[in-house]
This record gives sequence, C-alpha cells and structure tokens, in this order.
Amino acid sequence: MPKNILPRGLIRVAVLTMLAVAGAAVTSASPAAAAISPAGITFESHNFFPLPGQTTVEGTVFCSAGTQVVAAAAGGVILDTLRPVASTMVNATGRILAAGGALTVTATCVPVGRLGNVTTISKEFPSKGAAFRHDFLQCPAGFYAFGGGGHYVNSLHGTSPNGRNMVSNAPSADGTKWTFAGTDNVLSDSMVITTQCAQMANPRRDQIIQAGVPSVAGNFVGDYANCPAGWTAISGGVYLTNRDGSEAPGRTIWSVPATRAGGISSWFASGQANTAANTKTNTLAQCIF
Repeated sequence: MPKNILPRGLIRVAVLTMLAVAGAAVTSASPAAAAISPAGITFESHNFFPLPGQTTVEGTVFCSAGTQVVAAAAGGVILDTLRPVASTMVNATGRILAAGGALTVTATCVPVGRLGNVTTISKEFPSKGAAFRHDFLQCPAGFYAFGGGGHYVNSLHGTSPNGRNMVSNAPSADGTKWTFAGTDNVLSDSMVITTQCAQMANPRRDQIIQAGVPSVAGNFVGDYANCPAGWTAISGGVYLTNRDGSEAPGRTIWSVPATRAGGISSWFASGQANTAANTKTNTLAQCIF
C-alpha cells in the first residue's frame, strides 16, 4: 500500500458527517478527578474545498455542546497550521495537492464531565530573525500535554495567513510538552503554540508511543503509533526529524487518529522531509487508560 495516501483503519469522516466511537474525555472538572477518563469519545469532521482558482484552504469544526476538544487532527493537503481554539473547536489551514483535493479537519471530543484536572496554556514565540520557527510549550510540573497545536499571528496579534509547511505538531517524547514547527517568511509574525495539560495520575496512566519511518526521496511516508492493548490514543501528532532529532524542513499531509485494534488505539501521520538523507517521519500517540 503506498504510504502517501490515506490507509485503511484511519478515522476519516465524510462531509457533514459525525461519527461516535468509544474512547476518551476532556475540560475542567472536579479537582478530585486527577486523570482523563477514556470514555465517551466522539468525532466531528468536515471536508473543506478551496474556492475556484485557489489552492489555499482553511476549515474549522466544532465539538458538540457539553464536550471539549482532546485532539486536533487534519489531512489530505499540505498542512500549514493545526490547532485547538477555545477548547471547543479545531482549525486547520493548508494547500491542496491536486485539483479536486480537500482538507479534512477532525476534532476528537469528550464530555466535559469525563475530564480530570485540565488546564489550557498558550504562548507567542517571536521569529528570532528566522523564517523557520520551532519551539515547545511546557506543561506545569505533574501534568502531561495533549490536544495542542500551533499557528501564527501578526504584529497586532491577529491571525496571520503566512504560515507554511508544518513539520512538527505533537507531544514531546516525555509527554510533558507540546512541540510545533513550520515556516513563516514574514519575520514580524510570531508563532503561537497552544496545549492542554492534564494532571498525571499516580501511578501514571499516560505514556507516549512513537513510530518512525525513514524518508524516501520524492515521496510522502508515514506510519502508525500504536497504543498498548487496552490503552486509548486520546491525542497524537507528527514530527519530521533529522538524524540528531531536530526538526527537518519538509511537508506534512496527515496527522489523524486511527483504529487498528478496536477503539481509538493508534495515531497516523505522513510527511515528506526536504532531504531523504538521515531524515524520517515520526508519529506520536498520547496513550491513556
């Protein structure tokens, strides 16, 4: 099966379709509930098409009343930005690969009452004089990161349309940070990273699973990060890397939840580094039980 197309097992919902599945949870609830409960996941998904004659496309989907975003997902185009908005929406931007292409935006949502002690944090990162932007946002001690994302703002702090080629949008390997990387050639623009942070249970009920696939010249490549049996992938992401672990410039076309062993057990990502030498596409899943 070619790695540059949507594989079987991915949760992809057609235009104006809503799919309910067993899964996870999110928002501020009782402080006594220390961890997100993996029950009651729903998906809100929509396909967005560019206007005639245009290649850029943007889309926003909304969680239903009483639920909150736990994962922002998108694909089908060259992704530029992907993020949660106000804990109830997912917004993505990108550029189509071919005529007739569409941007699929998906919000993974859970009932507010299923959330434990959860908080949302956001931070602006100035350009530092470079078009390629990359940074991370650290959750407070004792919390892990999930359902994050990134975008760009102009000097007046309004949303900027200049972001291009998202190459990292994922939890960190230790699960406590959210990473984002991409390009914005307008140096007065700032990159903004947003993440949600959930209190760790004791013993911990969260872990990061990673899968990596080496780059192939001229091709998009991807893989699944599969949670252990009985665990749920409440969130996840993509990270194109060089051999030393730094972000590799390139392009991403998928970062989405997937099912391989029943329920939401995996995350899938696909990307293309600018060079095939010692680079790879990494998929990360934030797993809980």
